Amino acid sequence: MLTELQYRTFDELLQSVEIDMKGVDSQGYVEPQELLKVAIKVNRELGLKINPSRQKCIEIHKGKARLPEDFHVLNFALVCESRNEHPIVRKEKTYNQGLLEGVLMAQNILSRTSVDQFTITMDLQPNGNLISHTLNTTDVIVQAQLPDGTLASFDFSTPSVGEIILDNDTAQLITGVKIIIIGKKSITNFGSQQHTHLNNDDNNPTVTYIHNNVVNTYKRLVPIEIRPSRKIMNDCWNLTVKSHYIGYLENGFFHVNFDEGTIYLNYSSVMEDDAGNLLVFDHPIVNEYYEYALKERIFENMFLSGETSVQNKLQFISQKLRMSRNNAFSYVNTPDFNELKRVWEMNRKAQYHNYYNMFKSNIR
Repeated sequence: MLTELQYRTFDELLQSVEIDMKGVDSQGYVEPQELLKVAIKVNRELGLKINPSRQKCIEIHKGKARLPEDFHVLNFALVCESRNEHPIVRKEKTYNQGLLEGVLMAQNILSRTSVDQFTITMDLQPNGNLISHTLNTTDVIVQAQLPDGTLASFDFSTPSVGEIILDNDTAQLITGVKIIIIGKKSITNFGSQQHTHLNNDDNNPTVTYIHNNVVNTYKRLVPIEIRPSRKIMNDCWNLTVKSHYIGYLENGFFHVNFDEGTIYLNYSSVMEDDAGNLLVFDHPIVNEYYEYALKERIFENMFLSGETSVQNKLQFISQKLRMSRNNAFSYVNTPDFNELKRVWEMNRKAQYHNYYNMFKSNIR
């Protein structure tokens, strides 16, 4: 199976099924909550290969760190050492095309139905002006309204989640400027959101970890020895490595034998999007399996409710379901090139040990 996976939500899957059921009087038999269980069952049958693979850094404090909320099974983990850091400075322009248009643009860009705003009236000194706000995010749109009501264009940057720096390049004091900062206020710290990337160029792996608007680059990655657990992949090499770093997973936490530090995690996440909606694997070969599984449950409910006229349709759907299930399993379980390469390397090492390693003891 290809490593680049696509997904769609359960609602999109159900909508596709309902389109096919237009010619059938299935009203009252389509129960989304019941069909949701069918989609979850299909996800589990297809196995962990279809789960999204994600990467994230967690901060160890007093010997433990909470695992990500979307964590399902660990692929591998590394302890990050030798850190370099530098802040992100992003220059943008204040929006000057209208107050209402700025709010509408913020709603569109921030992908939210409503946004909050922070407003302050102040005098702008020449050069940089530090403005603190309460929106707790760096994803903001800024407007500067002059005393005469016009909107001015200034450069601004976001050094942290609660601050912006507005540049007044006119070399003059501008009094009574109304600063409007538009964004989504969050109860949790938006700065805790992060972007993590493992770079393996030139066989010299590094981790880039953006946290609290600071880019952290770790140039030394050390494997950690982990005790077996149901939350760890069977082929995870952390189960066999020997290291002075030791840890284990328990009750949603990563426990380690050191007090402070950073750990890079590569893991298979749950089949949900950021909004908590159930995801299903999206591929033409596998889609039929999902759809026929839902259709069979719908016709089954109709038949058990006394609709005997759908018996032939139920039998037809059941036959198609078996065929689509076999096709889906064949596709998902087909190894890709990287998997074949790993098997080849493992067999090569095994043969080397059997046929060549025996001579090492005779070399003087």
